[in-house]
Amino acid sequence: DEKIEALTPLLFLDPKGWRFYLPAYMIWTLKNWRTSDSQTSDSVLWCLDPAESPSAETLAKFTLLSPQQTWAVYLFVKFFCEYYDDRTIRSAMKNYWCQFAPTSA
Repeated sequence: DEKIEALTPLLFLDPKGWRFYLPAYMIWTLKNWRTSDSQTSDSVLWCLDPAESPSAETLAKFTLLSPQQTWAVYLFVKFFCEYYDDRTIRSAMKNYWCQFAPTSA
């Protein structure tokens, strides 16, 4: 936890490294977003919005995720849309993650 809080390398990782480290950063964020003064939580939320870093590499990171990983990230983004008033995470949902919302039959 201390290493995650002290560093924010998600922004600088290649797609494979991003996919490898993203779960640990998501877990840290869920556990600490209300109590830590670190910018780590904001950094994690920021890296999930393609509008914050519009590039082919950003989309490559997202498309490298398996369907199960994509679903987990969608639920993570949905949680923060509901419980954290932040423009970036709402933008992330609108710009990319909303396409994975379940459709009603």
